[in-house]
Amino acid sequence: MLTSLLSLLFLQAAPQPQPLVLAEKGKTEYTIYVEKNATPAEKHAAQELSVYLTRISGAAFPVKEIKSASAPSSHSILVGPGLAAAVGVDPAKETLGAEGYIIQAQPNILAIAGGRPRGTLYGVYDFLHYRLGCRWLAPDCTVIPKLDPLVIKPFRRRYVPPLEYRATDYPNSRDADWAARNHLNGTQTRCDEKRGGKIKYGRFVHTFNSILNPEKYFKTHPEYFSEINGKRVGGRTQLCLTNPEVLKIAIATVKRWIKEAPDATIFSVSQNDWHNYCTCSKCSAVAKEEGSQSGPLLRFVNAIAAAIAKDHPNVAIDTLAYQYTRKPPRLTKPLPNVIVRLCSIECCFCHPLESDPYNARFRSDTKLWGKVCRRLYVWDYVIDYSHSIQPFPNLYVIKPNIRFFIRNGVKGIYEEANYFSRG
Repeated sequence: MLTSLLSLLFLQAAPQPQPLVLAEKGKTEYTIYVEKNATPAEKHAAQELSVYLTRISGAAFPVKEIKSASAPSSHSILVGPGLAAAVGVDPAKETLGAEGYIIQAQPNILAIAGGRPRGTLYGVYDFLHYRLGCRWLAPDCTVIPKLDPLVIKPFRRRYVPPLEYRATDYPNSRDADWAARNHLNGTQTRCDEKRGGKIKYGRFVHTFNSILNPEKYFKTHPEYFSEINGKRVGGRTQLCLTNPEVLKIAIATVKRWIKEAPDATIFSVSQNDWHNYCTCSKCSAVAKEEGSQSGPLLRFVNAIAAAIAKDHPNVAIDTLAYQYTRKPPRLTKPLPNVIVRLCSIECCFCHPLESDPYNARFRSDTKLWGKVCRRLYVWDYVIDYSHSIQPFPNLYVIKPNIRFFIRNGVKGIYEEANYFSRG
C-alpha cells in the first residue's frame, strides 16, 4: 500500500515532457532544415512538410538547406538522416531498409529520417497522416485539417513496411504525388526520383513469347515449344523448359534485357497467359518428380537466376505461380534472387481467403510457398472481369487478405484492378 502511494506521488511529481507548439495564431518559431547534399526525395520531403504544415496551421514554415554538422538544437524540424543523427535519430544504426523511418518529437525538436531512397519521404507522409489527420483519398480529393494551435506531444515512432512492394494499377493510382503519399511503389506509378522512385520491372509478366517468339522460331525449331498429345504446337504455346537450347537462349535474352534497362531490378521469366504446358517426356518426368508443373518452371528460372547472380547481384528474376504452376514443387526451392509471384485468380473474394472453404487449396499453396520462398509476391485481384465497371464488393476482404499474406511470408502485393477505365 505504502509502495503504491509513493509510486503515485513520484509519477505526479515527475516533470512531464513539454509539448511542441509548432504554430499558433498563424505564426511559428520553427524552421524546417534539410541537408545541402540530401537526396532529391529528402529535399522534396522537406518542401512537402512545409506546404502541409502551412495549410494546416496558416503559418509559413521556412525550409533551409544546411550542412549536417550545423544541425540546430532548438525550434527545429530536421528532415533526413544526416541532420536527424545529431539528436539520436540515425537510420544508419537501425535496420530500416529502403523505406523504413523514425519520427521523433522531443522538446523544441521534431526529427524525421529514414532509409534511402524513400524512407524519409514516407516518414513525412506518415507524420502528416497519423499525427495530423491529412488524407489523400484520390488525386483530386485531399483532406487537410485546420489546427490552431498546432501542438504535438513528444513521441517516437519507428516503422518498417512489412511489404517491400505495394502496387495496383487503377488509372487514378498512377499519379506520382498520390502514389508517394499513399506509399505505393509499383512499376505502374509515375514516381520519379523526387518522389522516391519505384520498383522497376524490366519485363513485367507473361514473357515466354518475348524470350522465344514462335512466329520466328517454330518452323525451324519446333522442339523449343510445347509438346501436347505427342505434337509440338506453335500457337498459344509455352516453352519446352527442359530443352538446353531454350535455357541458353533465355539466359542470353535476360542478360540483354538487363543491359537495355539498367535501372530495373526485376525481370520476369514467366509463362504465357494460357495453359498448354509442355508434356514431352523430359518435362513430364520433372513434373512427376516434383509433384507439380511448377517443378520444370522453377528449375528453369533458377538456372537463369544463377547465371546472372554474380554480375547482377541487385537483380531478381520473377516468375509466376499461376493456374497450372500454382502448387509448389516437392523438391526444388527458389534461389535467393528469385521472386515467385503467387496468383489468386481462381479464388472467391466475397469472404476473406482465410475463412472461405472454397479457398482452402489456395491457402495451402500460400503457406507452402511462404515456407520455401525468400521473396514471395502475390498477384491479387480487385476486379471482376465479368462486370468490370460495377463496384467490386470486396471492401471487407482486402484488409484481412493482406494480413493473411503478410503472416505467411509474402513480401510484395500487386492488386490487379480496373486498369482500363476510370470506373
